[in-house]
Parts: sequence; C-alpha cells; structure tokens
Amino acid sequence: MHPPMHTNAVPHGSRRGYELGCRSKGGCPYHRDTDTLTCVEAAIAARGDRGPASLPADQPVPRRTYAKEANRPVDAAPDIAESHGTVWRYRQGCTDAHRCPHWRLGRVTCPEARRRYFADYHARRLTGSGTPIRHGTSAGYLSGCRSIEMCPRDQQGQSCHQARAEYRRQRARGQGINPPPATVTADEAARLVTELAQLSLTGRAIARITGVGRSTIARLMVAGANNMLDHVTIREETLAAIRAAHAVHAASFPLQ
Repeated sequence: MHPPMHTNAVPHGSRRGYELGCRSKGGCPYHRDTDTLTCVEAAIAARGDRGPASLPADQPVPRRTYAKEANRPVDAAPDIAESHGTVWRYRQGCTDAHRCPHWRLGRVTCPEARRRYFADYHARRLTGSGTPIRHGTSAGYLSGCRSIEMCPRDQQGQSCHQARAEYRRQRARGQGINPPPATVTADEAARLVTELAQLSLTGRAIARITGVGRSTIARLMVAGANNMLDHVTIREETLAAIRAAHAVHAASFPLQ
C-alpha cells in the first residue's frame, strides 16, 4: 500500500507528478518498481528523450522502455496489438487513455492519437492547406473557425460562429426547448453604467443599486471603455433595471 502522503491527485511515475512536488526517488510509490519510473526519473527521461517528452504529462513512463541507462527505447511487449495508438482503434472503442495498452508501455494512446490527428487537421485547414473550410457554416465552426472577427464569412456576411449558433437554436427548438430570454444591444446600458461610474460609484456599488450581477456590470464597463460593444448583448430586464437606477441617482447627483 502506498504511504498516506500519496493520493490519486498526483499521477506518479510521470512528468506531472514531478511538477506537482514528487521529487524524491525514495518517496515516490514507484521507487524500486520494476515496471514504472519514479516521477524524478520520468522528468529526467523527458529532458533527454523525445519519446517520453512527446507523451501527455500525466502518463506514466515504463522503466523497461525508457530505462535510465538506455539511450533509445527498446522493443515493446510483442503481445500488445500494433493497431493501438491509432484513430481507427479509438473508433473501435479504445477511448480511455488509462485503459489503452499503450498507456503502460509509454506509447501514444488511442485518445492521444485522435487528439493529435484533429489538432493537425484543424491547423492545416486554418492555414489553407488541405480541404478548405466552408466559412459561414456550422461545419466551418467545428473545423476550427471560431472567431467572429477573423472569419472571412460567406456571401451573406454570416460567420461560422453565427452559423453554429443558429444551428444550435434550430436544433433546440426542434427538441422542444424554450428559447432564452430576449436580449438587446448593450450600447445604452454601457453608457448608463459609465455615467453612474462618473458619479464616483464603484462597480460593486452599481451592481448593488441596480440589482445586476457584478460580472455583468464589469463586462459593460470594460466593453464601453474599449468601444467593444458590437457583439455584447444583455437581457431586456437588465437594461430596465439599469435605466431605473440611473434615473434615480442621476437626478440626485447630476453630472457636471
């Protein structure tokens, strides 16, 4: 049994375990273990070997594959199917990295192979290589185009982000989910909040007298100060509360 100081929160035998404070060879649960390196040894192996360095930081490094005195990985156990560590095997059901046979061998697991594949796929599409992204579509959003400002948009001026939002709205209505409360542009609200701030009221005080959340008030103040209100919306009742508070306090303490 491992000592009480070792908990499941620390992935021992890995670089992450070393980063989280397991820096004693004798104190690591894998000290003198014949299968897995200690956290210190895993950190050292990652510095000098591309193999363990390319693995997820919380994946244990096997001792027989990356021994301290070895300069290169040795052959893995022959009983492990070579098809693991692939997107195909992930689609066949190997979706848990900890249960993938490659996890204990210090190899790329099936979930990690899938993550790398899609990261490379999205990167290539964003740079224009490979199949181009169909901008202004929900598929374009899922392909990595998620910035409203950076999206080239379609001929109607719709961005991938907006297309995805519209797709989700239509899907929700089809499932019988009620639409969210109506929203309005935040230009007026931001102006009123700014005027209240000019009365020497802090964001906390404005939130208290309006009954609006502090995070919403802070968002309005920052967006208004930086002229970034193009895509900021608030609920109609929020605007009404800010209007009411502004009418009362602006009349009591008129702006100079």
